[in-house]
Parts: sequence; structure tokens; C-alpha cells
Amino acid sequence: MHFISLDLENIGVYRGTHHFLLEPLNGISEPKRTMTIIYGRNGSGKSTLFRSIQLSLFGRLALGDRVSQKQYHDYLIRYLTDQSTPSTPSSISGSVTARFQFAKSGEKTVVTVRRDWQLESGNLKEDLSVLVNGQAPDILDEDSRVKLLQETIYEYIPPELADICFFDTEQLDSLSSPESHNKRLGFVMRRFLGLDIIARLSNDIERYLDECMRAEGGTRENASLRNRMLDVQKLKDHLNTELESVLVERLQLSERKNKAEILLKRSERQLVSQGGTYAEKRQFLQEQHNRLESDHQARQNALIDLCNDLLPFSLVPELLHDLESTLKREADQKRKDLAADLFKDTCRSLVRTFEDESLWNGLNVHAETRDELLRRLSSAVNSYPLNGLRESTVIHDITDIERQRITEWIRIAATETPNKVERLCDDLRSLDQMIVKIRIEMDKAPDDVLLAHVYQEIHEAQAEVSDLILEESKIQETIGTLQYRISETDRELRIMRDKLIKLQSAEHNLDLASRSLLVLKTYEDALVRTKIQDIEEKIVRSFNTLCHKSRLLSRITIDLDDYSLSLYSTNDKKIFLSDLSAGERQLYVISLLWALRQVSEKDIPLFVDTPVAKLDELHGWQLMHDFFPRVSNQVILFAHTKEMDNGLLQEAAFYTARRYKLDFDDTRKRTQVQCEESPVSGLLIR
Repeated sequence: MHFISLDLENIGVYRGTHHFLLEPLNGISEPKRTMTIIYGRNGSGKSTLFRSIQLSLFGRLALGDRVSQKQYHDYLIRYLTDQSTPSTPSSISGSVTARFQFAKSGEKTVVTVRRDWQLESGNLKEDLSVLVNGQAPDILDEDSRVKLLQETIYEYIPPELADICFFDTEQLDSLSSPESHNKRLGFVMRRFLGLDIIARLSNDIERYLDECMRAEGGTRENASLRNRMLDVQKLKDHLNTELESVLVERLQLSERKNKAEILLKRSERQLVSQGGTYAEKRQFLQEQHNRLESDHQARQNALIDLCNDLLPFSLVPELLHDLESTLKREADQKRKDLAADLFKDTCRSLVRTFEDESLWNGLNVHAETRDELLRRLSSAVNSYPLNGLRESTVIHDITDIERQRITEWIRIAATETPNKVERLCDDLRSLDQMIVKIRIEMDKAPDDVLLAHVYQEIHEAQAEVSDLILEESKIQETIGTLQYRISETDRELRIMRDKLIKLQSAEHNLDLASRSLLVLKTYEDALVRTKIQDIEEKIVRSFNTLCHKSRLLSRITIDLDDYSLSLYSTNDKKIFLSDLSAGERQLYVISLLWALRQVSEKDIPLFVDTPVAKLDELHGWQLMHDFFPRVSNQVILFAHTKEMDNGLLQEAAFYTARRYKLDFDDTRKRTQVQCEESPVSGLLIR
């Protein structure tokens, strides 16, 4: 599947009609040019274009599951309003048209989706039209027309694939932040795996059960239980309403906090420009200096302890070797002495046995013959050479346990102690260098008096941000409390529902519905465990491809309960997401996106807003060469001009079908679009 074109009419800064050709170029003698790059400065309409494609496909759902109809209309009105006019006219109209091609079993289908909006006297009307190969679908029920048309679009681009089709910096920030990662990953995974659909099916079945139970008569206990369920359901509805209100309040507070943080960063940049960075870091550097001095003293003490222990013996390895050989030889000699004594005792016992009269009873042996045999046997035993077993004298008369302890000391002195000394010396040299560097940094700090006014501005901005964070924390606590109470009401409803089902177990439809809930839960568990393992393996493979460093990953595990992430290096050392650098965390998010697209096995385009804004030059280059050309048969990038200024435009030219440059005319308050076509041959876009 790939997009052919996008048309905008009077949307945001795009006044009039604008046509964007998005189709990739599939040359015969050249590599496929799968990328379309749309770039410009802030305010030139990149995000508007990015969002317009989603609006054409998903309508209100493009803004999120919890967006109300009023919020959706307010959002559209802002986009439809012409910024060049001082007042809003009584009638405003706009539209977005997307054309894409879908191939299945060798047959190609071209789908055209158009959304029109008309604002008259404050009332906004939306119209959706869909053409499949130029023909409108047959719809008999006109009342359900919009719903059926939307379902037609979902047949080609299901909403659960939106997160791996449309990717922006908000997703990158939330997934790369250790604080918000788990929540965002859970949302993406549940939506991608279709768990939200399973949840909706489960809720539908539960509502059906509730309706059946309310409709059915029953015993006094059943009636009481149903009344209680109605009360709890009312409480749940009230809590949900209150939660929606608090969520809106949190959104407004977040906008205020973002503005305050922008002011704070502006003051901090002013501080840096006047050399305030060093002054700001003085206390931190002093603490770090003290910490390094403490580490330095600790290693000196450890080296002294080794000197008082086995280190002197490590300086005479030849004597250690001789002592170890002597102890081994003496141990062998002791075993030989023991063997000789045992042999003598055995021989004497044998002679005594032959001298016993009872041995000869019943044997026709003459007494003289027997005496001669005994004499010869005694002579042979006494003349057996045992002196060969006593080769040397034992000097160290010690037990085996003592010998083992001494041998272990010899081993430690010969192997471990030199290594410890070497490591300690390396650490001391490294600490000395670090202490010198920190002292140099501490000497660079300017006079605090010169920066007093900047510090005052920063202090005030920090205080405002802190107050907003505290207020946001309180709102978050309220949200958590409401969510907990809602979950408790859900749990109470489930318990009462289960009890009521047992009381009415004779009803066949209730029994089937309850079993359906169990089947859905079983299916959900099996689906998650199967897909998660595949996703984990593909994240590792993708991350190792993108991250050209020695510290590669061997495996990743995703906790199915809270969607927390555990990474393991090649030596199976556990790495937390917070241990990675900012660039590595962003590459992990890109690897997650790549893995989800591979697991989905869907040939869908990838739209990326500000793709390399927060990556350094090396990682941006890696994405252009290793990720975007391979992730999809069609990639549309919405980039800031600064992202492309470092040569990435030329680097990406080999894979680029066309480029669009967006220039915002501040006088006319609208954007001009310039198309930069790719030549048929050659590697550069001219």
C-alpha cells in the first residue's frame, strides 16, 4: 500500500488549493526512491500537513480516543480560519483529499478519501466521501452512511496501526522518557495488538449481561443485587464524568507549564552566553571534587591494606613457586609413607593368619613343610624393599587443611593480588586526572555579582515551574484517586455480576456470555505472549543495526503487567532505560517502531514529523541510511529546515523521490509550496 497524493484546500496556513504528489519512484536501472521530504521552518505548516493526512483517514479519532465532539470542532475551526483576515467571516470551508493505492492478490485498488468542512454561523458540518476505483460504495442505509464509509477506510488502514504509520516527536519524547515510557508503551502495545478491541468486546458482553439481568425477574436476593449494581453503576458514571473534567484541567495546566519552561530556558541560555554555566555548576563540581577525593583516599587505603597482606609475597614469585612445589612434594611423600606403613601391617596380618593352626586343619601338609613355608613367607615379607617409598624428609609438618590454606594464599599472591594492585593504580591515575580537570573547571566561574539579574529571572521562572509541577502533581494524585475508585467500582460490579450469573446459571444466554468473557481473556493472554516475544527479538535486532557502538544488546524483556522495559548487554548485564544516553533512548524508540512494523507484516507507509530534530548528526545520518530506506516502501518526512541544514538533504537524495519546501509568507499569513522534483537519473535532487 502507498499514498499517491494529498490535496489541501483552505487548511491552516494553506490558503487556496495545494497538491502534494507522494508516490515513490520505482526506477528500473536505479534503486527505489521511497522517500518524500517536506521541510520548512517553524510555522510553515509541516505539522498541519502531517495532521491533515490523519484527519482525512480517521476524523475525530486522529486527535485521540478521549477527544469530545466539541473539542474536535474547536480544533477544526482553528485550522479553517484564515490568519490574514482580522475577523472570522460568517462562512468558512476547507477540505482534505487523500488518494492511496492498495494491492491484494495482484489486483490494485485506488481509494480516494475526502473530508469537507463547512462553518456557517458558528456551526461546523463535516462531510465524508470515499471512492474505490472511482466508484462510491453501495450504501442502502443513509443514516449509517458516515459510519459505513469510515469502516470502509478502516478495511485498508485499521486505527490500531496508526501509531506505526504516523510518528511524531510527542511519541518520541514520551517513549524515550523513563518517567512516561511504561504508560505510553502500554497504550501503543494495547492499541497495536488490538487489546482495546478485546476490551470493547468484553465491555459489550458485560453490558449485555447487565441488561439481561435487569430485564429478568428473580428472587428477592436477585432484585436487591440488581439494585445495588445500578447504584454502583451510577457512581461509576459520576466518577468518569469527574475524571474527564480533571483531565481537561491537567491539559490546560500542562500548556501553562510549557510556556513557563520556555521562559526558563530562554533565561538559562542568556546565563550560558555570559559564562554562567560554570558558576551554576560550581556547587556540583565541588561535590564531585569531594566525591573523587574520597574515592582517591579509599583506593589508597585499599593499596595500603594489600601491602599489609599478601603484596610482599607477590614480589617474590620464584619463592612462591618453590614453596608451592615443596608443599606438593611433601604431600606426596606423606601419602607414600602412609602406604608403606599400611603395606607392612597387611603383611604382618597375613603371616599371623598362616601361623594360625586352624588354617591348616583338614590339610594333609607335613609339619616340616608348613614350617618351611612360614619361614620363607616371613623372609619374603621382611625383605620386601620399602626404602624406595621414603624418598625425602618432610620439613613442614602441617595438616592437609593448613597446606590447602597456604596453597590458596600462594595462588592469591601470585594471581589476584597483582591484578588488584594494577587496577587500584589505574584507578588512582584516572582519579588524579579527573580531579585536575574539575579544579580547572571550578576556576572558570565568573563573579556571581555580574549574573545576579539573570539568576533572579531564573529563580522566578524556576519557582513558577515548581509551583505548576506541584499543582500538576496534586491533579495527578486526584486522577490516580479517581482512577482507583473507578477500578474499585469495576471490581465490585464484576463481583456482583459473577454472583448474579451464578444465581441465574440456568439461563443459557448468560452462561454463553460468561464463557465468552473467559475465551476473550484466554485469547488476549495468548496473543500478548506470542507477539511480545517476537517484538522483543526484533527490537534487539533493529537497535543493534542502528546503534553503531560496542555496547550492543543481547536481549530485551517487556513486563506484561506494567510494560516496564529491561535491557541486557552482551555480557547479560541488566541495563535500565535511564542508563542509556538521550540519543540511545531515541534510537531505542526508533527500533521499537521498526520492530512493531515488522511484526505487523503490513505494507503501510510511514509518516514522520520532525524525524531527526532531537538526534545528533551521527544518529541522524544513521537513520537516513539504515532506517528510512528499509523501514517501508514509502516514507514521508516532515522536517525542520535546521534538521536538513547539516547535509542530510544531500545524504538522503539517493533515496528521495521528491522534496517540497515550505515558505511561510509573514505578510500574507500563508505558506508557499515549492516542489523540487527528482531527476530520472543521477543521485542528486537538483
